[in-house]
Amino acid sequence: MTLSKFLKLYKHYKNKRDIFDSIINRMDELDYERAREYNMPEGNMDEIIKGYRKISIDKIRIYTEVQFKHWTEEEFPSLFRRNPIWVSMIRSSRLPYSTTVRTTL
Repeated sequence: MTLSKFLKLYKHYKNKRDIFDSIINRMDELDYERAREYNMPEGNMDEIIKGYRKISIDKIRIYTEVQFKHWTEEEFPSLFRRNPIWVSMIRSSRLPYSTTVRTTL
């Protein structure tokens, strides 16, 4: 993403935190959709743990490979993973990483 595109994008958000939160929320939505598509366990943490114990290793491997390709090859996450502007934003934001866990992952 060029600086000019970044500045245009910035006009649609209140601040860096708002941009960052929007990106994280969209990535979370994509993960949630994919987890449901591959029938990964849902519920509270105990239910998720029990669910993973019942799933075959092959099913977990397939899901893991799909997730890896998503994060390394698909356009949306790749833009933010490799872009120095976003990396700098994340590093300088001093934002604590979320301590919540999506109940479907």
